[in-house]
Amino acid sequence: MDNDKQQRKRGDLLDDNKCIICQEENKLQKLVVPTPEGLKAINNATQVRISMELKWSNALYKETVIPCLGGLHIAVNFLGVIGKHMEDSGLCDLWVEADVLGANAAQNVKSGKCYNCAMRAHKLTLQALWLLHLPLGFCHLDSA
Repeated sequence: MDNDKQQRKRGDLLDDNKCIICQEENKLQKLVVPTPEGLKAINNATQVRISMELKWSNALYKETVIPCLGGLHIAVNFLGVIGKHMEDSGLCDLWVEADVLGANAAQNVKSGKCYNCAMRAHKLTLQALWLLHLPLGFCHLDSA
C-alpha cells in the first residue's frame, strides 16, 4: 500500500473531529476508538503505534481519545498466548494425529494466526477433555 493511501486510512480514525463531536454530544469524559479497518493488515504493534501517533498529532485528541485494538485482534492475541503457554504440551501433535488440523494449520493455531481453525480446535479439545473427565466425576458420586 503506498504512503498516500495509508495516510488516508489513518485519517479515517478521527476524521473531521466526528469522535470529538460525538463525545461532546453525549457528555463523555473519554472516547475509545477502535483501530480502523485499513490498519488491520498491519501487525498489532504497528497498529497501536500508528493510533498513538494519530492521537498525539492533535491537541483535541490528546486528553480525550483512547485508541484500542478491535475485539478480533484481542482474541487472536489471546489465542497466541494460549499457544505459547501450551507450546511443549503436544497439543499440536494431538490435533495433527487426530486429523483435526493439518501440520501447518496446527502451527498457525499455536502462533495465533488462524482464528477459525483455533476456535474449532480448542472447542474440540475442550469437548474431548470433558468426555474424559465426566466419567471420573460420576465414579466419585457412585462411591459416595
